[in-house]
Amino acid sequence: MIAKSGAVFVILNSLSMFVVHSVHQYIYHFQNTECGAFFLRWQCLLVRGIGYFAIVGLNHTQFAFFIERCLAVIFVRKYEHSSSRTGVALNVALWSSVISVTIYTFGKEKWTAPNAYCGGTTEENFIQVRNVLYFGAVLNVICVVGNITLYSYCHKQNKLYQTSSFDLKRKPAAFLQTKHSTLSMKFQIRENATTTGITLPLALVNSLCALGYIVANYICRYMFTVDTNPVNFYVAAEVSQLAYKAIELNPNLSWNQKMSQMQQWANGQSAETQAGFSAWQQNVNSTITSLITQGDSAVTSLSSGAQSLYAQIKPIFTNYDLTGVDQCTQILPDLNSVDKSVVNELKTLPIARLAIGHCYDNHHH
Repeated sequence: MIAKSGAVFVILNSLSMFVVHSVHQYIYHFQNTECGAFFLRWQCLLVRGIGYFAIVGLNHTQFAFFIERCLAVIFVRKYEHSSSRTGVALNVALWSSVISVTIYTFGKEKWTAPNAYCGGTTEENFIQVRNVLYFGAVLNVICVVGNITLYSYCHKQNKLYQTSSFDLKRKPAAFLQTKHSTLSMKFQIRENATTTGITLPLALVNSLCALGYIVANYICRYMFTVDTNPVNFYVAAEVSQLAYKAIELNPNLSWNQKMSQMQQWANGQSAETQAGFSAWQQNVNSTITSLITQGDSAVTSLSSGAQSLYAQIKPIFTNYDLTGVDQCTQILPDLNSVDKSVVNELKTLPIARLAIGHCYDNHHH
């Protein structure tokens, strides 16, 4: 039963990762704006929360396996007659603990808060996440040491009891006191040896991967930032992203105002971020100039209606002192006064598509 629970956690984790990466790829390839990159917290937790639940579940499943093996080794005769009840009890404890840890982690979330990136850690839960990581590390260490000890003990016990000449003088007193068939007990001891031989490599792989992930995170953050707390580092990055996007996507700011506020934002970032922002700003200005030049040239090959519409809206979308709302207010009457086919024709020009898209498409959908 514990193995089935472990399989469920593996499937949930795989499904969560698939959905998360599929959403990101969809946004990257098909979204016309970056608005789709925003997630409300409850939306994010629909997939990230399930993945987190599954990761916690895998660690607890490993610990449940370890407890089950300990019971089988310590209570050899009794376990043989109560393995089903033991499995049910451990399974109930397993799921209860995983659900409790998940509630403990996400119980204080701001469900409608926006996230610039869909991650599992937020300002509200970073202490809980850190505690769960530490607790998981302790569980993994216990499982590694415990499984190695069990493996060694079970194989020594198996050699002792599985002798071809059944010499009772070599058996412990507890073995001699049982009135049950020694043959049945021998099978249980052999099963313990076989099972620990299977669970040991699984425990080692799972624990080394989990511990390696935690250690690698701390090493990377120690190398790239003075703040070695991985959760604080993430929260700082999240706040920074939200501040940047709040400026970039604000329709009540003009282009010049956005550039001014973005520059103020960049001034508070690292030297590397400031250099990247300057390069981005130069690239954007150069790209816009190039697109306008290409548009002026390409529009001459379009219909007279499209040329006339382009001439009407160009002074509006190239006025960088107008806010996004003001631009749309002035552009929409011109777009609505012509046939939709003319608008679609004009949208074949990249610069016109940028100008029309955030006004016309949003207004008509």
